[in-house]
Amino acid sequence: MISLSFKNRPVPVFLALLRIIIGWHFLYEGLIKLLNPSWSAKQFLESSRWIFGDLFRWMASGNTGMWIIDAANAYGLTLIGLALILGVFARLASWSGVALLLMYYLAYPPFGGYSYGTPSEGSYLIVNKNLIEIFALILLALTDSGQFFGLDRFLKKRKIAIKKKSELQEEPDNNEINSRREL
Repeated sequence: MISLSFKNRPVPVFLALLRIIIGWHFLYEGLIKLLNPSWSAKQFLESSRWIFGDLFRWMASGNTGMWIIDAANAYGLTLIGLALILGVFARLASWSGVALLLMYYLAYPPFGGYSYGTPSEGSYLIVNKNLIEIFALILLALTDSGQFFGLDRFLKKRKIAIKKKSELQEEPDNNEINSRREL
């Protein structure tokens, strides 16, 4: 973990803003999927090509598997987004977002010569929005961005207070310990 203790500097503010903006993107994508009863990842998975295309098409082959994938995708996006916006469990949310985006990237890598039959939102070669967001989430995870204007700051303070309290309770009172000779 990279330790950043910039006081009165814009870096923590911009890391918090980056976390919140990415969180909004995840939350919005998740809510759209949850609120649309006809949404499914089946077409996305079935159209996948490249090295992992067979894996993604296999994932789309069963109804039960698709139900699990659809639910995990929609609820995962929503929960990751909420966690990033609130700055609670931000490190876990960031790494979970990296894993999810990596799956999207591997399903449709932006490599020249691959046509997927679905319209692309731009012309990319290797670097696309998923890869950029992956690296941004890695940065957020390594800087423990939930400490900046997030609930992780309060959770950390509470954890430290509980630890200090337990250490005080565990320390024996030196006045009560008598050596054999004193007894």
